[in-house]
Amino acid sequence: MLLMEYVRQYLDSRDVSAGYRAQVKSAILAMEKFTGHPLSLADLSVDLLNRYLSTTRSSLSPETRKHRRAVCLTIWRAAADDELVPAPRERKVMRVRVPEKLHTAWSPEQVRQLLTAADQLRGRIFQNGVDQGRYWRSYVMAAWDSGLRGCDLRQLRREDITARGLVVLIQQKTGRRLLSQFRMETVDAIEATYPPDRPAIWAICGGLRLWRDHARRLVARAGLTGGIGRLRHSSGTAVELLHPGRGHEHLGNTRRVFEQHYLDHDRAFVAKPMPERLV
Repeated sequence: MLLMEYVRQYLDSRDVSAGYRAQVKSAILAMEKFTGHPLSLADLSVDLLNRYLSTTRSSLSPETRKHRRAVCLTIWRAAADDELVPAPRERKVMRVRVPEKLHTAWSPEQVRQLLTAADQLRGRIFQNGVDQGRYWRSYVMAAWDSGLRGCDLRQLRREDITARGLVVLIQQKTGRRLLSQFRMETVDAIEATYPPDRPAIWAICGGLRLWRDHARRLVARAGLTGGIGRLRHSSGTAVELLHPGRGHEHLGNTRRVFEQHYLDHDRAFVAKPMPERLV
């Protein structure tokens, strides 16, 4: 049986998101591109996987290599459970170490620079008739208040926000429920983007790539570095500074995930005990 044929059967028999389906297929297609031909289940081997991981060491990020290793082993284990291939000898498969990263958050003053940059924008956005400046001002304010991921914000409808500015949603990435809140000035900024009516407050036309292009231009206009997604890091770090130990609650993460992937340790640094001075 062809490997991709089995992958389709594997995915069809499980309740997985469209994003996960795409990631699994992309990982297998990358392996087939590496070999130069479609793979069969019988082609799965420690040698093949190790050669792929070794060859891509300089061309792919550690995160991508680790993810593709995990995907291949997941499919391999499933095929073994179905008694189609021998079980993988996982201890023989090359490990991929992902170094921890230092995350940078924008300060409140820098986020205000984004608002100033948004106010300077003219015209309509994405052919949906929304004023460009009002669109980005409300988006930045909402991302700062809530710390929500962009994928969750872009799905929000006006009716999802209560009169008190509360939002209860199921996070797309984790599938977990999260209660967030917008300040009333943020709700007012959202209201100012209407009309026109639309299915979602920050509905996009032309695809996510175009949306991200607009976001990059806004960040550059504000004189900042990083992507618009840094608003999530910034919001979480700001809450951590005001309420130590609670930044992860704000973002809907575990403490470990928050500290590893979102917290700006430099901004949130609290002096640790030190030994006595020598000089």
